[in-house]
Amino acid sequence: MTATEFLVVLTVTKASNRDMAMSTIWRTVTVTPGTTRESLLRWAINQLPDQVRGGVVTFFSVEPNTLPGVTP
Repeated sequence: MTATEFLVVLTVTKASNRDMAMSTIWRTVTVTPGTTRESLLRWAINQLPDQVRGGVVTFFSVEPNTLPGVTP
């Protein structure tokens, strides 16, 4: 089985009593076949700063990190 590197981007917004907090993270992660988008979402949520955990996911993307036709 070949592992593949993905770029994961997640944006979360969380309201507090007086304001809104927003955080966007982007990370690369290498996964094996059979890994699900849901497991990568949970992994990304665990990477968030504490102040936005439990907020609303406003953007989530998982794509292969290597561009087609480009040799790393």
